[in-house]
Amino acid sequence: MHCIYSTASADAVASFVAERFQVGAIASCRLVRRGLNDTYAIAAAKGRCLLRLPRHGRRRVSDLAWE
Repeated sequence: MHCIYSTASADAVASFVAERFQVGAIASCRLVRRGLNDTYAIAAAKGRCLLRLPRHGRRRVSDLAWE
């Protein structure tokens, strides 16, 4: 079976953010919008933020750097 598109779980996204960014403890993480970029709302000890995850292969590195 070949997967063309999958959505990361909110728990996986929360772990990713906690391991890579100094935001403090993650209070909540939820999927806000699914699409070209999946958008997650994250509430952490140091504030709230949005994380956009682009689909693999749909964007060039220069596109991501611009954002």
